[in-house]
Formats: sequence, structure tokens, C-alpha cells
Amino acid sequence: MKVRALLIALASITVIALGAGPAHAYHPDLFQCQTLWHDGGYYKGCFRPTGELFNAFDGDEDGASAEVVWWTSTGRNGVCTNSSGYLTWRGGTTDVFHNPCGPADIREGVTVYWKACFHDLSKGDPRVCVNNP
Repeated sequence: MKVRALLIALASITVIALGAGPAHAYHPDLFQCQTLWHDGGYYKGCFRPTGELFNAFDGDEDGASAEVVWWTSTGRNGVCTNSSGYLTWRGGTTDVFHNPCGPADIREGVTVYWKACFHDLSKGDPRVCVNNP
């Protein structure tokens, strides 16, 4: 039993450190993430159901901003933007739990959809997102 508890604890630490768990794992206090690969770099968009928090990671040196585009089953929507630069989460931090953004007051039972995206506002390029919500 002690070995099982230790393995569960180690798995939890790994999930928190990476900001995402395996596809079959779901925990409302942890961020669930999507990765968008683009021209040798990547962007990561994450959502944490507890508190309806979003965060975006920029893993590409191209000058574009990482974003999470979100919307709800009741018609609310928004964008969480990270324009802090390469290899950072929103606000220039290296910690997914620090400085996330989120919509206020989403009621219980409302479905939240979201996509990882990038957007180069300085060039006026269109937003590019993963294909699945």
C-alpha cells in the first residue's frame, strides 16, 4: 500500500510540474493542456476547471503571442493572451499556476470550451488555433 501511495504522489508531482496529465486522467484542480506545434516551435494553452483559470505558454521565438481562446455553452467568450515572450507563461513567469487569467462567475453546469492559439498582432496575421476544442 505504501508503494502505491508513493507512486500516486510521484505521479501527482509530475502532473503539476508539467501542467498536464495523461489523456485519461482528469482532476479539476490541475491544468488540462493542449499543444499547438508550428514551424519548429510550440504554444501551449491550458485550462483549470477549478476557478475557471486559463494560461498560455509561448514556446516559439517568432514574436507571436500565445493565446487561449475560450467560450461557453451560454455564449460568453474571451481570450487569455501571453505577450511576455519566448519560454514564458502569461506575465513572464515559468510557473503555470502563477498569474493565470480567467472569466468571472461561470455557473455550475455551464460547459467551457477552449483552444490553444498563437497570434502575431504586430504583423496583423490571423489567429491560428488547434483544430479541436
